[in-house]
Amino acid sequence: VRMWNLHDDESYIMSLHSVDDKSTLAGDKVTSLDFNPRKRVLACGTRGGRVVQWRCSTLHGTPKSEASWQVLPLVSATDCAIDRVTWGPGESLLHIKTERNNIILSEAQLNTTVCPPYLAVQTSPTQVLLYHLEKASRTVISPGFRVRGLSIGGNYVMVWNQKQITV
Repeated sequence: VRMWNLHDDESYIMSLHSVDDKSTLAGDKVTSLDFNPRKRVLACGTRGGRVVQWRCSTLHGTPKSEASWQVLPLVSATDCAIDRVTWGPGESLLHIKTERNNIILSEAQLNTTVCPPYLAVQTSPTQVLLYHLEKASRTVISPGFRVRGLSIGGNYVMVWNQKQITV
């Protein structure tokens, strides 16, 4: 993606090759992009069905180079080319249009908590990984709803959302 600063007549390139260490984007091309000015995030859809996002880390003014952008986690959204990416409504939704379907990505706040010897990490909107630090064992908790919060007390784990609590 070439970024042009029209005022200074300068440009720089933000490359897909620098996004991941595994080179999963080698040969992929950007097909669509959209910028969210409130979040200062540029989202790009690719021919390979992935969404690449960069967050502008410059607090004030115009970013001057690729170093002014932080790469966010790569999202594999679909197995076909993305025709269009669009932010909104709101700041936490991203619409993806392909030739076969429409996909809405919703940003989820993931939670963590520690109460030795347990560590709980939310790994997806509907799953929590419970790790026993001393035994090095893990258990996946799937409560059947989107998790909004979690807590550990003694030998109990509590997960909840706006309507349900599971212990």
